[in-house]
Amino acid sequence: MPSGGGDAHIVSPAHNIIKDERFNYIRKKLALALRMDNIPNYRDILEPLQNAEYISVDDRVYGVPLAHGPYGLAYNTKYFKTPPESWNILWDKKYIGKYTISKDYYEVNCYITAMKLGYSANQYYSFDFLKSSDIFRRRLKQLAKNSHSFWTGVDSANDLRGMALATTWGFSLSALAKEGEVWKIASPREGTTGWVDNFIVNNQLKNDPFLRRVAEEWMNYILSPEFQAEVVVRQLGCDPVNIKTRQLLTPQEIKKHHLDEADYFIKHRILWPTLSQRHRNGMSLLWKQAME
Repeated sequence: MPSGGGDAHIVSPAHNIIKDERFNYIRKKLALALRMDNIPNYRDILEPLQNAEYISVDDRVYGVPLAHGPYGLAYNTKYFKTPPESWNILWDKKYIGKYTISKDYYEVNCYITAMKLGYSANQYYSFDFLKSSDIFRRRLKQLAKNSHSFWTGVDSANDLRGMALATTWGFSLSALAKEGEVWKIASPREGTTGWVDNFIVNNQLKNDPFLRRVAEEWMNYILSPEFQAEVVVRQLGCDPVNIKTRQLLTPQEIKKHHLDEADYFIKHRILWPTLSQRHRNGMSLLWKQAME
């Protein structure tokens, strides 16, 4: 959705983009407040995502979540009898040259390095704190230097094939499994940072009652357990947001997407913050220096 509104009726930004100062969909009146009576399936989404701060203002909700997932720590079961328990594994000398990580998600590489060092969330989101930490800068450089390779955008099977470890969105794991290379995503004790993809409606539809209602009906449909099971889980490989999706999944799918743990999202998923331009540029600089 361009700054002028554009022609798109519905767009899908990540949670940390919606109030980002570069876009600010709500303050700039690019997004339309939703009439929640037309979206009854919203009542069944994960409680932390209902009326979430990142997508609401003054008790008005401007979008619905579609799916969520981790910037995960994945491991090749060929090399591990038990899952790695900590992000520290990426700094283990045993795995130098045996892992791959994202090249362009510099801020998330900063986050996992800070998590490895035991910093608090407020600290690993702060460029001012991180730039003043010599040990952080050394560990970030080690993360980059000791990586076998870097993937960009979305990881693929080609990126992970043959590696022992990787950071991943998880989309490539099913393709690897078909090749006989079984990968799984660990649950590090420090937690896992993650994203939520959402749908928001162009504010221009406020003057089109029919299309506005169609958009809200679409929101309700994508939140249905049936859509969440067949599309979000089985086609996209992401974690569903509707808790009733569990009723349509296999025991293996339930376990894989942590639907057997009612408080998993609250305890283990740490959503990326909305960074200011200064902090974003600062973390980009830290990563560039680590890559040199």
